[in-house]
Amino acid sequence: MAVSTVKPRLVIFDLDGTLGVLPVDWYELKKRLEEHVHAQTGSTASFSFWGGIKHLKEKLGPEELREAYAIIQRYEEQGASQFLPNEFAVSYLKTVAARGGVVAICSNNMTSTVTVVLERLGIYSNVSLIVGMDSVMRPKPDPEGLLQILEKLKVAKDETVFVGDTNTDRDAARAASIRFVAVEQLNSEQS
Repeated sequence: MAVSTVKPRLVIFDLDGTLGVLPVDWYELKKRLEEHVHAQTGSTASFSFWGGIKHLKEKLGPEELREAYAIIQRYEEQGASQFLPNEFAVSYLKTVAARGGVVAICSNNMTSTVTVVLERLGIYSNVSLIVGMDSVMRPKPDPEGLLQILEKLKVAKDETVFVGDTNTDRDAARAASIRFVAVEQLNSEQS
């Protein structure tokens, strides 16, 4: 069934890769976070980015985690100023809001980064809730962020669609028992 024929009450969007591209030097950021973890814990282990974030949350104390978030925020906010929007996804977000639907964002980026991007695109006022990496203990593909949105906005799973671009997004939607729509479907429907 095409997305345009479905009128979900709530549409949740991912940010990076879905609403556009956040140009961040992820390799440099990962190195900087590894240095931070080494300085705090003595661990010299390399980690995958999102697995590493989960590790940070489990291993660092509140102050060290705040410092790690500040590092991430600096890198992401540099990229936010150069965000490259996906016009199809942004248009669909505006359409959902214009018809009275509820819009939320569930991202593995920092909440402040999402806010900056939405403000820059002029769509911040269309979004009811943002759940970023710093809002959950377990980032996607864990469904925690999606379930948090459903709970706070009091919307049923069968009235919700999650629009994303990766298997991580798809897996999070599946784990939350909500419908997933790949952003490419929006692009092909509006072409």
